[in-house]
Amino acid sequence: MNHIHSGFDAHRAVWALWPSSLCSYRDEAVPLQKSFARFVAVVSMHTPVFVAVSEKEYERARFIIPKHITMYKMDCDGVYADDLHVHFVYEEGVSKVVTGADISGRAVSVLNSFSNYHRINFSGKKFLSLPEFETDGKGTFVILQSDLNSCGLSLESLRKAFEEFGCVHRIMLIRDTDFPDIQVQSVTDLLRFVGPGIVVLNHVPNDEKNPFYMLLNHAFGLFSGERDSEGREYVIKTVPFGRYEGAGYAAYRDRGFKYSVAGSYLNFLITNQSVVVPLINPENDNQILIEMQNGLGALGFDVNGVDAGDLYANGLDFKKLVMPVYR
Repeated sequence: MNHIHSGFDAHRAVWALWPSSLCSYRDEAVPLQKSFARFVAVVSMHTPVFVAVSEKEYERARFIIPKHITMYKMDCDGVYADDLHVHFVYEEGVSKVVTGADISGRAVSVLNSFSNYHRINFSGKKFLSLPEFETDGKGTFVILQSDLNSCGLSLESLRKAFEEFGCVHRIMLIRDTDFPDIQVQSVTDLLRFVGPGIVVLNHVPNDEKNPFYMLLNHAFGLFSGERDSEGREYVIKTVPFGRYEGAGYAAYRDRGFKYSVAGSYLNFLITNQSVVVPLINPENDNQILIEMQNGLGALGFDVNGVDAGDLYANGLDFKKLVMPVYR
C-alpha cells in the first residue's frame, strides 16, 4: 500500500549537509562545524552517513569529519534539507522522493548529486505547496493551523493532496493560532511519532501561569483517548519542554510574538532504532536523557545525546542538516 514515510521507518542511509564557513556563522563556523562532526559520528553508529560538502570546503571538512564517514563533493554551498522541499513516499513497492512543484534549480542540482552517488528513486508526482507535517505512516497527519493558513489550503484540499500518495485516516490540526503570543516554528517542536500508535509530546507542569501550558495541553488533548488507524488507543509519552520554558525573548516581539517553542528536545533524529537527542540546556540535559532512555529505551531505541547549542545559536537544527534515505 502506498504511503508517506514516517520518520521512524527504516533508513538506508542519511545524507548530511555540511554547514559552510562561507555562510555568516559565528566564529567562522568552527564551533558549529565541530558540533556537526559530533552529530554525524553519533548517527553513523546505526546508519551509514554520507556528508555532502562543496569542493571549496572539502579539505576543511575532511579534517573534522571522522574518517569512517564517506564524504562527497557538491557544486553548491550552504544548502540545507529544508531547501530541498522533498518528501519520501512508498510508491509501487519502492521508496521514492517527491519534490515540491516550486523546487529551485540549486536544490535540483543537489538532489541529482545525491542520486549520482547513492541511487535515489524519484516519483513522477509533485507536491504542491504543502505545510510541514508529522505523520505516523499509517494515514494520520498532524499540521499547524498557521501552516495551513499560510499555504492557503482548506482541510479538504489538503486531504486530496495527501490522498494522491496513499491513504488518509485522519488530519489533526494543532490550533497554534489560538495562542498569538507564541511562535511555533514546526509541528515537530510539539510532537513526534516514534512508532505505530506511539506519540511523544512536550510537557510542562500543570501551571496555567506558564505561557506554554495551554498550548502544550492542547496538543496533548488531540491524542488523549483517541485511536489510530488500527483501532488502538494512542500510547502517549512526554518529555520536559526544555530551555525556553517560561522565558520571553525580545527578538520575537517585533514580529508579534513574546515566546517561541523553537529549540525543543523533540527535534531529535530517529534512524534505525536510534534516537539522537539535541542537548540544549546543561541544567536539564541529563534528566532529559534519562527520561528518553526510560521511555524510548523500553521500545528498543538506543538513545544518545549531542550538544546542539552551537547549532541552535546559528539557527540550525538536526532537520536542516540531514536528508534521510528510506528503504
